[in-house]
Amino acid sequence: MRSYFIDELTAANVEAIKAWLDERGLKSAIEDLYHLPVPTELLTPEQREHAQCCGPHVLALETGPTWIRLELLVRGTGVMRCSCMTYATSEQERAMVERVLNLLAELDITT
Repeated sequence: MRSYFIDELTAANVEAIKAWLDERGLKSAIEDLYHLPVPTELLTPEQREHAQCCGPHVLALETGPTWIRLELLVRGTGVMRCSCMTYATSEQERAMVERVLNLLAELDITT
């Protein structure tokens, strides 16, 4: 699995990140796993075409005791398997990693 991994965070940093994600309703049904929606303008043509049946399309952000990991696989939350589930394009990857880095900056967390 391709991912963007940030470690050496403090437990307090991770708790702050989780609180921020919880406040925005991004928690998944799995503990310590969150869904970050991919903006519509970044979806591939197939993902846009499948938005009604497969969407919303998200990247998973997993939290650990002193780390976070952004999976670089675009998943649809409406179905388990579909051809629209693919690794992030370079544009999607860049934007979503930037989103995570902006979240850290907003929370005043340095890495």
